Amino acid sequence: MDYLGISQESSHLLISIITKKRHQLQILQNLKLDLTNSNDVKRLYNLIYDGEKKILITGLSASVFVLKTFLEKQGFPIGNGENCNFHCSLASLPHLLKISKKEAESPPYLRATKPANFEKYSGCKVGLVWAGSPRHARDELRSCKLNNFKPLFEIPNINFFSLQKDLRKRVWGESEPVDLAKGCKGMKLIDMSEFITDWEDTAAMIAAMDLIITVDTAVLHLAGAMGKKTWALIPYNPDWRWGLPGLTESTFWYPSVKLFRQPKRRDWESVINSIYIALDTFRQSSFSNM
Repeated sequence: MDYLGISQESSHLLISIITKKRHQLQILQNLKLDLTNSNDVKRLYNLIYDGEKKILITGLSASVFVLKTFLEKQGFPIGNGENCNFHCSLASLPHLLKISKKEAESPPYLRATKPANFEKYSGCKVGLVWAGSPRHARDELRSCKLNNFKPLFEIPNINFFSLQKDLRKRVWGESEPVDLAKGCKGMKLIDMSEFITDWEDTAAMIAAMDLIITVDTAVLHLAGAMGKKTWALIPYNPDWRWGLPGLTESTFWYPSVKLFRQPKRRDWESVINSIYIALDTFRQSSFSNM
């Protein structure tokens, strides 16, 4: 009995026809279907409703929604996905399909849909993000204080722009609310938060920067998906995506991202020192005529 593995890439669905032999999943065929093409939609419909030969594996509920929306637009009836034989977490598909790190690498797949004008600023333009969501369970470990970046502001001919949207105080443990932007007097940081209303605005600003320096948060993933040169501040006990301390500074998820890891728990000072050296070198090599 065969299976269908389904994932989404922009307006396309990536379909893997999979068979199970001796408790192992093997890919028989990979297809890329254009959901704006009526013939591809019919082909997808036939794959899904091909008697009892196929069993649908969905990635996440979003995949079911995509199927339902596009098939219904083409006049095909489809259920809500509740009658699927199997459900697989999207993050487990690389393991089940035995996808290697090399196969998982991809070129930039997101881009800004509108421009952001920073032409009046000469020199190197660097976007900063120092905190993620305060609701994140590990916010205290992955976010840092803005004044940790103060040494970087000593480097000449660099314009620093705050792409930090969430400026709320943080409550970590039983401590009083923490203002991560406190103690930043003298730091010439250009605050862009009032111009950020959605992710399109953030993407436009990322595209206009020469470099993004950010903690492990959504901006890191957006910049990486856009192929923007990005330096990520990674805590000593990192999210699973970044591997363990002592491993490579690069990541196959995003070739344009470089990882700066804490050598020990809560040690942002060492991370900033490493970034200082790298940033000064980057400025001199890329903006030496300024």
